[in-house]
Amino acid sequence: MNELDMLRVRQELGIEKLRLRQELWNMPDEAFLDPAQTAIMVGCSVSRLAHWRSARENNGPKFRKRGKFIYYKIADIKYWFDTMEESSV
Repeated sequence: MNELDMLRVRQELGIEKLRLRQELWNMPDEAFLDPAQTAIMVGCSVSRLAHWRSARENNGPKFRKRGKFIYYKIADIKYWFDTMEESSV
């Protein structure tokens, strides 16, 4: 695969990720997402979500744990996203 083909693949993956992000934001507020879906929705990595869950400040979206499984309610993600402070650049 040459560089141009690799660039096209990256662009297609980026478009697919944006499409998926839009679908997640349009899901009902009562729905639950796993960490991978939540990471796509808020635009961060799964490891960043894990860091937020373990941080004492608990600065990520509210989550629920059932056994070893982690879930995020879409309403909680939207609330967190709307109320988080913008970091200064």
